[in-house]
Amino acid sequence: MVITGLNRCGKSCRLRWLNYLRPNIKRGNISDEEVDLILRLHKLLGNRWSLIAGRLPGRTDNEIKNYWHSHLSKKLKQAEKNIENTSTVPEINSMESCGTEAAEDQENEDATDLNF
Repeated sequence: MVITGLNRCGKSCRLRWLNYLRPNIKRGNISDEEVDLILRLHKLLGNRWSLIAGRLPGRTDNEIKNYWHSHLSKKLKQAEKNIENTSTVPEINSMESCGTEAAEDQENEDATDLNF
């Protein structure tokens, strides 16, 4: 008797069916609309991947979780960093300009004091 294939347990077979073999699973890249929906639902629900997957027909919770950890979380952190950096730059520049004006005013006052 020849045994072919892998000796999978029941759980392994079930997960393989849920994540790879079901006929209604979407294959291919995640669209921009799906990315937007994932971001909004993650903000609302957190890491509850099965609830998020329920709103995206044909996508599995495993696929969404993997896409989040490999792409979206990094992009989100980078975008937040960019926002923080751009929001602090004008404050620094405005403080620098205030500092130079204050220094010029001080120099003018010192020059006026010398004229007495």
